[in-house]
Amino acid sequence: MKTRNIYVSLVVLSVVGFCLSPLVTAWGDDPQADEFVAHVKALPYPPDTREIEFRSIFKRIEFSSQSSLGALAAFYRAEMKKRGWEEDAKAEKIEDDSVDLTFKQGDAEVKVELDKRSKATLVRLGCKKLDFEGSNDPAAMLAAGVPQPQSYLFLQKNIPLPEKIQGLSYDDDECKFKSTMKLQEAFNHFVDLAKSLGWQQSLRVLSSDNRRYTEFKKGPVELSVNIFDDEVGSRIILGYESSQKEATVPPLPDVALASINKSAGTPSGKPSPTPTVQTGVDVSKNKGKATVTFGKKKYVFTHVAAYQMEENGNLRTALIFADKAIPYKRMQAALKKDKEDFSFLDLYEFDSPNVLTIGLNKYTSFSFSADGYGIGRSIDEPVREVNIENGRVVATIKMPSEEIFDKPFHFVATIEAGVMSPTTRVLNAVDPPPSVSPLVESAGLPLPEGTLEVQSGGSQYRRSATATVKMEMPQVEEFYRSTAATKKWREVPAKAGDAKPGAGVVLNYRDASGPIHVVLTPKGKETVVQITTRNEVKAKQDGVLPEPGKARLILGNAHTRPVVVTIVKRDYTLKPGQGGRDLKTALNYTVVAGKYPLTINVPGEKPQSEELNITEGTTWGVIALPTGGYFADQLY
Repeated sequence: MKTRNIYVSLVVLSVVGFCLSPLVTAWGDDPQADEFVAHVKALPYPPDTREIEFRSIFKRIEFSSQSSLGALAAFYRAEMKKRGWEEDAKAEKIEDDSVDLTFKQGDAEVKVELDKRSKATLVRLGCKKLDFEGSNDPAAMLAAGVPQPQSYLFLQKNIPLPEKIQGLSYDDDECKFKSTMKLQEAFNHFVDLAKSLGWQQSLRVLSSDNRRYTEFKKGPVELSVNIFDDEVGSRIILGYESSQKEATVPPLPDVALASINKSAGTPSGKPSPTPTVQTGVDVSKNKGKATVTFGKKKYVFTHVAAYQMEENGNLRTALIFADKAIPYKRMQAALKKDKEDFSFLDLYEFDSPNVLTIGLNKYTSFSFSADGYGIGRSIDEPVREVNIENGRVVATIKMPSEEIFDKPFHFVATIEAGVMSPTTRVLNAVDPPPSVSPLVESAGLPLPEGTLEVQSGGSQYRRSATATVKMEMPQVEEFYRSTAATKKWREVPAKAGDAKPGAGVVLNYRDASGPIHVVLTPKGKETVVQITTRNEVKAKQDGVLPEPGKARLILGNAHTRPVVVTIVKRDYTLKPGQGGRDLKTALNYTVVAGKYPLTINVPGEKPQSEELNITEGTTWGVIALPTGGYFADQLY
């Protein structure tokens, strides 16, 4: 499903009765200062705010705007002053492609970071001592004058949520939360709910051991239901997409960047800084391990890094433990650019790792992020052995067990690593391949960064994806050859018929499980990628692997009533539950390649027809679902 960001026009909303006067009046004209409110909803937001995200864990707000750097800087200076904030002139930083402004009110502080990008301006608000309570209520935030994506408002208003949910959040055109309902129970709940609300199912159910996925359509809107197995029961993601275009809000009137400088001279009005000699840090010798126990689950982190930053005049040292490779080059660039507001998880655009961060300040603290949990606090009476010399840190940190969310939590961490900072440069660093699109991450298929329009699916025996990549074909080919070397795939010569007409490059590999087939087709300055993997080993173990020169057809029934499948005028009767969960109990036939018309007959429902085009070397499955309907797709 291609995601579109669709946002509500503030001009339209003001007509229908939403109170947006702080934004739709001429900003900066009112000399009367508003009463200071230490809540994020009281901050100013430009009328053309898009893609807004409130990250309460990190006390950060992010959004994009079509307004220029100068216009946004002038907007925040005027609007923050109206709300009683004072600007910290010493913290001002104005460059050609970025602006940093800092505002204070007592103990509260907001750092406004504006970064010019190719198609928009990225705005980040780092907030200290500000309340984020209720920021995850789109309707309430909109009523307070904070622009909200149409997707959030639609999902909140139109899709009733079950009781006793946990971790509700809205981001990326999705509503996410956890429920005590188990995987299939939660999936049945939302499928039945969508149908009762008049939604038409537009995609067959995609099912695996720990996931259920389907889509519905009503008018211009599509709703996706994506449910994963989780320790508490299930993790649920409801997605929104609409083909209907919304009215756009014009950007703020442009303001010349030079006109907002405090004084003449360099872009920031300050003397040119003396170049700093960069110290080399060898990260190839980093080693360490952290073991975190949370409830009954144990997390092990073997990728490590260490860095130091100046914070409120004090030097802060942090130790990073992650379960994925660390992009040291990107981390060094971010430390240099983001200074005090550096966030390790921002280094991963899509596939964020589970991570433990230990802060070594006056007090020892930690931050743990994994599987939807975000936990952070100081540590009472830690076991702490730390030695920092010659740009390297050697440390052992132990946290005694505590009850967090009614579960025992403790960790042990050891590290030996080079200490990075804004003035260092990394040596011998090899960053991992670009992150993959979240749309195919669950299928375990690598796609380059910049992937668009992904269609993915598969089973435990076969996974496939087709996508358009914003790279020319030689770059994409290099990505897959690099990925193959990293994953230790063995290349196999391509055979006649492996590629469709017009394909530019065909890459065939094998790993320990089975074959991997990649077809690259040029499309102007973009490339169409088709990638398929097959788990030959598991297919053979489960009796799913087709015989040489033949194909295979498997029939199963996950329904609570008997089902009859008619294939070429012959009836095949399946008992309740037969082959619904365990394919070894399903009806399993070797067939020749060809087209097979079939009809699924479930008692009390209309017969449903399908035609399968079964090719040589493939296995297809037809399974009646417990919610009604059926699954018919290629398994291998």
